[in-house]
Amino acid sequence: MKKYIFTILITLFAIVTTTSQQTDVEKYGYKGKVKSVIKTKCDYTDIFGEYVKENCFTSDLYKYDQNGNKIEESKYNSVGTLDEKNLYKYDQNGNKIEWSKYSDGTLDWKYLYKYDQNGNNIERSKYNSDGTLYSKELYKYDSNGNEIESIEYKGEALIPVKLTETTYEYYE
Repeated sequence: MKKYIFTILITLFAIVTTTSQQTDVEKYGYKGKVKSVIKTKCDYTDIFGEYVKENCFTSDLYKYDQNGNKIEESKYNSVGTLDEKNLYKYDQNGNKIEWSKYSDGTLDWKYLYKYDQNGNNIERSKYNSDGTLYSKELYKYDSNGNEIESIEYKGEALIPVKLTETTYEYYE
């Protein structure tokens, strides 16, 4: 009996440790407590067999919170002007609950996310800059937490778009 209990405990431990949610910092392979990452692009010119760096500019800026979640992503053009900014918000469990995209300092669109008690993303809604609903995606999961269905709805009338309906099957 002790052998069975021990086996069950080891199995549960393995499941919990392998299904833990990765932070954005971990996904990108960064180590430690990363606060920000700046990407710089440069042109190089071959002058007598040596490459000389020219025209460097910041192309991307990423900022992370204390938990390793990306909270800001800014993209710049070659003259240093901000082209696009994405802002992200998370709940206390580290689930992304909001993603807002800005261009020229104005809101383009916003995604809002909802999760079930198991941490599965069950809804993703996209809103236009004026706050009107553009689309909604609903997700269903089986008892093992595997996504089994997703359906996208478009517009304020929330008409199902069958082309994006996806059903999944898993081996037991």
